Amino acid sequence: MKKASAKPVQSRTLIDELIELRANIERQIPAIIDGYAPESSVLLRSRSAQNLLHYLALRRHDLRQLQQQLVEVGVSSLGRCEAHVMATLDQVITILQQGYQSLSTNRNNSAPHNIREGKALLELNTVQLFGPQQMARHTRIMVTLPTEAAHNITLVETLIEAGMNCARINCAHDDQATWRAMIDHVIKVRSRSGRGCTILMDLAGQKIRTQVATVHKSSLKLKHEERDKTPLVVLFNKDVSHCHTFDESYARIDLPDHIHDQLKIGDIFHFRDARDKRRQIEISSCIGMKNWLGMCDKNTLIDCDTIFEWQRSDKAGRVETLERFGVKSFHNPAPELRLFDNDALLLTRHLSHNEEEIAVIGCSHPQIIDQLAHGQSVWFDDGKLGTVVERVDEQGAWLRVCHSRPTGVKLRGEKGINFPDLSLTLPSLTEKDLEDLDFACQYADIIGLSFVQSRHDMEQLMTELEQRSASHLAIIAKIETRSGVQNLPEIILSVLGKQRLGIMIARGDLAVELGGERLAEIQEELMWLCEAAHVPVIWATQVLESLVKKGVTSRAELTDAAMSGRAECVMLNKGAFIVDAVKRLDNILIRMQDHQHKKEARLRALHW
Repeated sequence: MKKASAKPVQSRTLIDELIELRANIERQIPAIIDGYAPESSVLLRSRSAQNLLHYLALRRHDLRQLQQQLVEVGVSSLGRCEAHVMATLDQVITILQQGYQSLSTNRNNSAPHNIREGKALLELNTVQLFGPQQMARHTRIMVTLPTEAAHNITLVETLIEAGMNCARINCAHDDQATWRAMIDHVIKVRSRSGRGCTILMDLAGQKIRTQVATVHKSSLKLKHEERDKTPLVVLFNKDVSHCHTFDESYARIDLPDHIHDQLKIGDIFHFRDARDKRRQIEISSCIGMKNWLGMCDKNTLIDCDTIFEWQRSDKAGRVETLERFGVKSFHNPAPELRLFDNDALLLTRHLSHNEEEIAVIGCSHPQIIDQLAHGQSVWFDDGKLGTVVERVDEQGAWLRVCHSRPTGVKLRGEKGINFPDLSLTLPSLTEKDLEDLDFACQYADIIGLSFVQSRHDMEQLMTELEQRSASHLAIIAKIETRSGVQNLPEIILSVLGKQRLGIMIARGDLAVELGGERLAEIQEELMWLCEAAHVPVIWATQVLESLVKKGVTSRAELTDAAMSGRAECVMLNKGAFIVDAVKRLDNILIRMQDHQHKKEARLRALHW
């Protein structure tokens, strides 16, 4: 008889424990509000904010033993309660009480919404951010548009047909003329196709990059890399100030203005080089609508005596020679450093041409060097090169390489630098960001803010949007730093109830900041927090990267793409095979949505 009464006693104990847990959650809310969002009056009006606060309070407890006990009596283990915390707790308590045949009269059933409403709020916020779902696939696909999209509407049309739901424009590249051309193409295609495609303009933010000294010479040498048979040369006008960014690894030639202004893709410069070898440079694409990228098919040496013959072919294949000219100004590619484990590297405040045999690299934000201390880590180029600080003196920070490839790592200008051991306090919006925001407010549906670290960053952006009468625009906060992870609750709470919000998990910088081993763990926690706040998530960085860049993919990348379907949107970067990648991702996401939704496994019938 005693054995038969064990289950009711266990249920009674569980009921008491759950009621106490619920009461503890309610008691902890004021302290959480004080810590993350002092503007509590706003939070009380937001159902999503209330649920996030309840989730934060719940996750202050270690519930693993309680979960196992709940499974043993056949009720929910609370493992999928993110979108509806108190409703789930109340349901479990009610079921246990009914089984025990005793209803509590002391419990205040004040859950902000039931389980279905929690899921519906997340779906509604996703629609408000990205537009209505227009196909069988629930998860949206975002694509970073390449420069080619500015002068090739067919590419944009193909991307939208393949499944692109959101076009991302990275304001760190190109210029306003290019962005406007991209946007015009998206608007034209979605208008005539009837398919929705929102436009995200991603502000560059405080990206800390390497810098190198410019090398000016009277000759220009182009040489094939061992594995790369297409050396590149950028043909710039004498005034390059209109171009926000350019790759310092490119060699540059200053063209006469009248030639530069009339160039077209497909034009060819024929010439005999300084060694009397026949060579040619073909114009292959446009950078920023005003700068031209050309390809030279063989090694060559160009000097001030080289004469170029400018030719163009018409539709019938007839070749016309337009002009013969010479050039007097060259900019050689910025020198590359190849670094190995245990090499020394100077991160300098004052960049100048390096005459000594010392590996030197500059920093776009030299004031950061003064904050470095012995033993701290500095990473370059998305984690490809890892170093540790040995000392800091008047020249800069002396670093020792501790992580590289066996064949070494090439380091050049315009590569990212991460300082995971520093808490940087740089302004979230640069002068360039504010200029770009003026443009974005006229044409974008969503504004992306890079390197968000606190609610103050979000408040600054919302203030700038309000000053431009653009508070109707949605915001995507990109979480890329350790501070951004730690402050995600306050970042979300600062926006809820005021503007539409999405969170982008930028896994590239996060992997460097947190360590690759922790990334998988942290990205799950970020997704849970966002689900609790009913905020859509963008799963970003290196999704199907090999397929996008090289046309082939690995099994690991396919698995990563399959798991990305738990987010509301997946971002693909630009590359030569981007259309193939969109089609492949579309197929993967459609297949996986029948098996998985968030943390919930869906038991569709097996069909092998």
